[in-house]
Amino acid sequence: MGYQGCPSTSRDRVSALREANIHEPPRYRHLVSSIKIVAGHGDALDLVANFMVVRTMQEGDMTLFGAGRYVDQVELMDGVWKFARKDVVLDSRQIDTLLAIPI
Repeated sequence: MGYQGCPSTSRDRVSALREANIHEPPRYRHLVSSIKIVAGHGDALDLVANFMVVRTMQEGDMTLFGAGRYVDQVELMDGVWKFARKDVVLDSRQIDTLLAIPI
């Protein structure tokens, strides 16, 4: 798996996550609300959904890792709905500085 197209800071974080950091492995629970269709035009739909990510450590400690909403556009291509755009809008400006996993 390569890092082509990733900025160097992203490569560093991914490398640290996979190879360098020694820590208790957390579990991330990603909860997504129902999807709301905001608009439709031709073979495309604009969608919105809320999300919340909870990080649980092996001892049971839980913290809210992130919350916000997805603002998406999907397009019908060859009979299959595919994402044309996916934007993540966070509720907070506070971001985990070691963020190396997708929200």
